[in-house]
Amino acid sequence: MSLFNMWFLVDLCQSWWPFRTRPLGYRCRSFNALEAVQFMMKQSGEKIATVQISLSASSLLDMDVFSKSDPMVVVELCETNTDVLVWSEIGRTEIIWNDLNPKWAKNFTLSYRFHAVQLLRFSVYDVDTLPRRSSSSSSNGESTVRLEDQDFLGVTECSLAELVQAHGQVLTRELRAPPQSSAGSTSGRRERMSTKVQAPGKMGTLTIRVEEVPLERHETVTLQFHAQDLDKMDTSLFGNGIPYLKVSKIFENGTAAPVFETPLAVVGGQGRNLVWDWDPTVLSLQDLCNGDQERPLRIECFGNCLFSDDTLIGSTGRSVKQLAEDAQTSRAIPLTALRSPSPLCRRKRPDGSEVTGKLFCKQCRIMGSASFLQYVSMGCEISFHVAIDFTASNGHQSKMNSLHFIHPQGWENPYQRAIRTVGTVVEFYDMDKRFPAWGFGANVGRSGMFEVSHCFNLNGNPLDSEVVGVEGVLKAYSRAVHSVSLAGPTLFAPVISKSAEIAEEHLKTRELKYSVLLIITDGIINDIDSTIDTLIEASRLPLSILIVGVGSADFSSMEVLDSDNGLLQRCGRQAERDIVQFVAMKNITSDHHLARELLAELPGQVVQFMSGFLKIPVS
Repeated sequence: MSLFNMWFLVDLCQSWWPFRTRPLGYRCRSFNALEAVQFMMKQSGEKIATVQISLSASSLLDMDVFSKSDPMVVVELCETNTDVLVWSEIGRTEIIWNDLNPKWAKNFTLSYRFHAVQLLRFSVYDVDTLPRRSSSSSSNGESTVRLEDQDFLGVTECSLAELVQAHGQVLTRELRAPPQSSAGSTSGRRERMSTKVQAPGKMGTLTIRVEEVPLERHETVTLQFHAQDLDKMDTSLFGNGIPYLKVSKIFENGTAAPVFETPLAVVGGQGRNLVWDWDPTVLSLQDLCNGDQERPLRIECFGNCLFSDDTLIGSTGRSVKQLAEDAQTSRAIPLTALRSPSPLCRRKRPDGSEVTGKLFCKQCRIMGSASFLQYVSMGCEISFHVAIDFTASNGHQSKMNSLHFIHPQGWENPYQRAIRTVGTVVEFYDMDKRFPAWGFGANVGRSGMFEVSHCFNLNGNPLDSEVVGVEGVLKAYSRAVHSVSLAGPTLFAPVISKSAEIAEEHLKTRELKYSVLLIITDGIINDIDSTIDTLIEASRLPLSILIVGVGSADFSSMEVLDSDNGLLQRCGRQAERDIVQFVAMKNITSDHHLARELLAELPGQVVQFMSGFLKIPVS
């Protein structure tokens, strides 16, 4: 059983409602995050491996009156070593419309840790309300779906170790009703059950498949197709509608898992001489075929019917290697079906199947893609900056309930814990371990006077903000707690501007340096417009910003800055890229969980800037 004794993270595949699943070229960037975490963990001697999970279901409950259920799966992970199970959501599948036997295209890439107990929970929902979708994002908006507004179709759980040790690395589990209490879930949601009568054990099944994947490869593949002579294809109400393609990868036992679907084709030609063209699709070679260019793929052509289920027009089996040869020679690939959708089709083959059209691969191009570790190995340095919130909302530092209370027995307060755990992750990639460290929102002494400062040097040295290592940050923080007076308001723009000045100096000298600003705060910011303006300006610089929320405050406003569903915009200006990642410490279950959350976007942001903005290639 190869290396299947190890670990896990989330990879994203997208949809474009109400048409077809839209593949993503940037999905391979998640592997940069995986490598960054795994490299750090392997250095400490931990054994890990990378696995990819795909999902399908059968016989789901039909909750809709005039159509079938529209299922989506929410995947949660629990890695706690305590008796209390704390679940954190790691991703959601795309929504598949009107299907009780769905096969989801989105995979989940995770690190399997041999010595850790990793529990997985899969909750299936019938999506009744449409997700909000940003016009500037390629996301279908599954992350914005309010789960409490959807019908609950069932839940099942398993451990990752149980999954990788299953026969064929496949588990099929009965879906069941949710437990009476969901107190252990970080989402705090309540499942809405349908009023339809449900027989126990008759909620359908979920099939979970796991496959080990290597991380050494970073190629992307660009695929483009067009088709001719598709059987009974026209745009009338009585035709098979507009065609689309579904591409699936084949496993050793002959089963298939969808990788992506194209959008609906664009039609050309006239009458029965129609030509159907699809836009190019860019995706990770890892996702398509696990990096094996000779792995068999199944390409199916469906007609998107207006008043009935989509019709299978024909299919073919190819590999990436064969598709590259097809594109080079302009060779027609016959689409076949055991039974033609049209009784007029008479293009018989020796095996009894019928030719139902011709598919042409116009483009199959494999390109190398840079990795985060490649840039690090070339000498790219991570410059780590820290900014700490000293506003009065933290509570007076002399009170035991204050977030800034320094315990005489040495127990860490939330800020100390965040500095240590976050700093330990990020400082791993800071070469000289010298960190600019600031505070904001406090009354500080200047020339014998006290005034509110929204960016002051944490170490008390007005000429030099740098401290040495995480221990230096902790010492400077402790000094500041005992020497400043908490005030307010909470302003982010000044410290972001200070960090951006350092990043701009690196850009002007074309140094291989990338700045990472860690902001630790306890609540809502008071200069949201100025902060957005500053972030939009900073998005052109070698800078990323990690915001860590401590305490129990409502951090929902921070999601505006962590623009996962679209680039930041204000007053007609738009950020050039997403540079913010927000993590709430109250949702963190372990240091490994924190590392995964923090590095979910950072390595991709570094690669994006170095290759796209500085245009620095890798050897």
